[in-house]
Amino acid sequence: MHCLQTGEEAAIVQKFTAIMGIGMGVIVVAGLLLVRRDLTDLSLYGKRVRRFIEIGLLVLVCFGVTEPLAGCGSGEVTEQAGLIKDNDRGSVAKTSTWRRFLGVWQLAEEIAAGEKGSYPYTDAGKKRLLAGLEEGRKDADYFVKRQLLSQPEGELLKLTVSDMMADAGKYRTEEMKGVTCYLPMIHHPGGRSAERLAARIPLLRQVAESECVQGAVLELVFSSMEDEIAELEQLKGRQVSTFNGKYDVDSLLTETTAAIEALRSEFGITNQKEQGDAPETP
Repeated sequence: MHCLQTGEEAAIVQKFTAIMGIGMGVIVVAGLLLVRRDLTDLSLYGKRVRRFIEIGLLVLVCFGVTEPLAGCGSGEVTEQAGLIKDNDRGSVAKTSTWRRFLGVWQLAEEIAAGEKGSYPYTDAGKKRLLAGLEEGRKDADYFVKRQLLSQPEGELLKLTVSDMMADAGKYRTEEMKGVTCYLPMIHHPGGRSAERLAARIPLLRQVAESECVQGAVLELVFSSMEDEIAELEQLKGRQVSTFNGKYDVDSLLTETTAAIEALRSEFGITNQKEQGDAPETP
């Protein structure tokens, strides 16, 4: 169906849809204030609520109140669809889906780092956390489908989230406190870190071949690799053995660092952590 209108008619329709959009927005905001929830919290309560939010956003797009997201992954978007080639690395970071994911990610990072103690969640809390991270893996597929992420970027994000699920989900729940205790486990220094970095190197090289990238996603991936790199830095000059084979630590560190620096240089991705730690200049 084609909608061709004169300039006068178009102006009337635009004014009407704008008023409708503002009215709908006021109703939604008022409803959220009444129940004292925000979109980040609501999206953690299940698929039905998230689908409701997505349908609401779709309605706004149809009314012309907001625009569809422009693609970055392949760059192949058509003028007919009302989209333009978008090299804005912040486009994923501006979505409510990404902001919801970051809320879950931050909590998972704190738990994985041991900041929440040895029993960081209840049974229900652990299920919600892991479900939120699993939703993040699905978000990666969603971004790829919408051409906001390239395929290798999506795979990197999914791999990173999967590792976080293992790191944040390894703790016991509060219900287990006093019932069981943590037993000493056999630790193979550098083994897990070597495998994780080795899995990322080919994907990082594929991302480097893209026309544009999502800096927010890659910065999260780089940040998640810091602990692995730091652990292997202590094992320089050695080889690390795992069930999947042996890894030369020096070669692995060199390849990983080179791949990350190549992406930072090519696409101008700044290290937010270093910037935050840097002293202010007068």
